[in-house]
Amino acid sequence: MTRTLAFLVVLALAPPARADDHKVIVLPLDGNADPALRTKLNASVGKLAHQIDGAVTIGDTTFAETAAAVGCDAAAPSCADTVMTTLAVDEIVYGTATTTNGQTIVVVKRATKGAPPKEAQATVAADAPDQVETGVGSLFPAKEQPLQTTAPPKDVAWSRDKKIGIAAVAGGGALFLIGLFLWNSASDYQSEIDNHPTDTPQDFRELTSLESSAAWRAGIGNFAVLFGLAGAGVGAYYLYRDHQASVTVTPTPVEHGAGVTLGGRW
Repeated sequence: MTRTLAFLVVLALAPPARADDHKVIVLPLDGNADPALRTKLNASVGKLAHQIDGAVTIGDTTFAETAAAVGCDAAAPSCADTVMTTLAVDEIVYGTATTTNGQTIVVVKRATKGAPPKEAQATVAADAPDQVETGVGSLFPAKEQPLQTTAPPKDVAWSRDKKIGIAAVAGGGALFLIGLFLWNSASDYQSEIDNHPTDTPQDFRELTSLESSAAWRAGIGNFAVLFGLAGAGVGAYYLYRDHQASVTVTPTPVEHGAGVTLGGRW
């Protein structure tokens, strides 16, 4: 009669059948350890068992009591499979807590259908039951966290202001450089004018031609520099208004001439 009642209790503990779940049951520890200590140890083992993927249920009867109810020898390796089949679970966690000469040794087993039970043990002090988590934690590896991947940033289409701004800065920069080149060329002509002979009418005709070329280059260079700076300034304004870029246009002296520095980000 006692065995029949125990068997009914075991069946009542079985978790509801769900085809998509890995079902695990954790049974209280057997052994002669103080009941209060075993209660704390059971809580620690249950905490570890909840790291198993699947539906984890905490039972009310020990493995020895359950084995007796289903009619198998708790010491036989095959008994764990019999208990799991009866309870309709895929995995079972059980063990013992035995106190000898004031020292408690906890042995925890984790059994899966069709495989020999794995086990680990820990020696715990009465005032430090959580020591069991360190000793048998290897049976319950932490769940692997899925890799977090960051999607690449989406390409953002350039706005009208940004297109105008970049085109104006590029065009203005090119004009500015052309103007500097013409200024440099006019300066070279001026050197020739200063050193040109003035002895014959032909010398004067050549001198007049050089002065005309120098004046033409200087004049065009002035316009190119002026419009280049204006274009770059307009472009910088559009980029600033777009709130996506900051551009600076800085004339920069370089060896044998001058240059322009465009700074900022896009």
